[in-house]
Formats: sequence, C-alpha cells, structure tokens
Amino acid sequence: MIMVLAVCLMVPMGSCSDDDDNGNGNGSGTPDLTGIWTYIGDGMRQTFVVTENTIKVTIETDVFEDWLTYRLVEGNYTTDGDNMQITITRIGTPNADLTGSTYYTKDDSEWAAMLLSLEMTDEVLDFIFTVAGDKLTLKEDIDDDGEVYTKGSEAVTPVFQANWAQTFTDDEGEKKMNLTVGAVNFMMSMQFNAQVAWITVIIGEGSIDVNDELKVVTVYLTRVGVLNPQTNEMEYFKPTDPGWDDALTNGIGMPESFSLKWSVSGDELTAIIDMNGDGVYDEDEEVYTRVV
Repeated sequence: MIMVLAVCLMVPMGSCSDDDDNGNGNGSGTPDLTGIWTYIGDGMRQTFVVTENTIKVTIETDVFEDWLTYRLVEGNYTTDGDNMQITITRIGTPNADLTGSTYYTKDDSEWAAMLLSLEMTDEVLDFIFTVAGDKLTLKEDIDDDGEVYTKGSEAVTPVFQANWAQTFTDDEGEKKMNLTVGAVNFMMSMQFNAQVAWITVIIGEGSIDVNDELKVVTVYLTRVGVLNPQTNEMEYFKPTDPGWDDALTNGIGMPESFSLKWSVSGDELTAIIDMNGDGVYDEDEEVYTRVV
C-alpha cells in the first residue's frame, strides 16, 4: 500500500447480491469480517475494529520499541463483490498533554492537513479484498501484492495499553490525573482546573515492566517535569540532575520506581499503587476512565 491509511481503512462489511462464492475463499457471498484485525509492518501497527456498519482504526508508530498512537480514524463503507469503497468520516490525533484526542471532520479547516498526514488527498478509498480463514488481504489494484491482516485476539493490544484520566477535587480545587500506558513506556501528568483552561503542573515519564499473570505494572521514572510558579514554565529533571530527588519528593510526590496492580472493566481502569515498595497492595483504589 502506498498510503498509510490505505493499509488500514479498508475493512469491507456488508452483503453481496447473491449467495455464490465471491472469490473471497469462504464459499459465501458475505465474508465474516466483524471483529479485530491487525497488520504490523514498516514500523507501524494498524488495528481496526469492524462492526456491521462501522470501522474504527488505530494507527501506531514504533518509537524506541514502544507503540505510540499516531492517528485514530473512523469511517463507513460499501461493498460490491470483491470491491469496497471506504469513506472516512473522522480523523483523530492524540493531544500532546495526554488528555485524550482531538477529532476532525470534513467541516473543519484542519481536514485537508489530517488527510495529508495519512498521505491522502481524498476521504474516499477503493480496494479489492480477499479472505482466507483468519487472513484478510487488501489490494489497491489487481496487480498489487496487498497487505495481509490477521484476525484474532493474539493481535489485540493489551487492554491496559491506552490513555486514561481521573478527575478529582481536593482543598486546592479540581484536578485531573492523566495516564498513558504503552507497551514499554509510561507517561503521566496532573492538571489543575484554572476555569479558563486545564494547566499541567507535573509530568512523569518512564519505562515499564509488565507481569501479565499478576496484572502488575512496574514503573521506572526517567524524567519528571514540575511547573515553576514564578515563570509558569515546566522545568524537567533527569536522574543525573542535582534536583532529581527534590523533584520526586516535593515536585510530583512519587518514588523513582513504583508498582501498580491493575484491572480493566469496560472503559474503566482500577489501579492500586504500591507506594512503599513492600509488595502489598493495600492502598486505596484509583479508578480511571479510558480517554478516546
């Protein structure tokens, strides 16, 4: 595929005009394409969820052995035999402050730029597809080798890998804690509601180890940021900097390394942080909501 999105927004659903084999290798005029399909290649992972009428695509890029979300795409489709036409309706881009994503439609002035970021100039895409077992092949034309997608839970991103947010109120006012959990990287930020805008006051970045069996994520902070109230600018510290310990203790109030036990139910992440490192998760639960 030449276009970035062309490799992901092409899941055809719908019925054909008869019950004969339509060339999709399943002997049926209606191939079963509902579910999750994934393609990994060229430094990208493209995962899309297909329902009866909609397609939602997550495009991730490989950054230092971690998958970071690049674009979120939604579209509708029609099919005719082995041909399909996809119409993109929304394109999302993650916010830099970890507070979710901003979506654009054809009515927005940014629409053309969003299409160009996917190496596209038009929101309508045409493809040829074949299905064989759990493999979906998508082609731009009959002479194209196409890209092969795999169906099944093995290709699905772990449920804790997402953007999460929790809003709470303390003596200082309304605050929001944001988490972004990747495959090997972790980012967090806390914001203060200044009425006119959310102001980021602390940031933590680091790497993680994951114990899937115990459902435990261990975080190793490698950089923290603290808002300087005098300059209103974020000041960053690394472990080799003289102010590192103070930034941890008095800035973000977190140890350099900590573990959290997690569980996910729907769009909610429940986390219990082991702040003192004793391996006992008896602290209060914190509930975060998935941000899309």
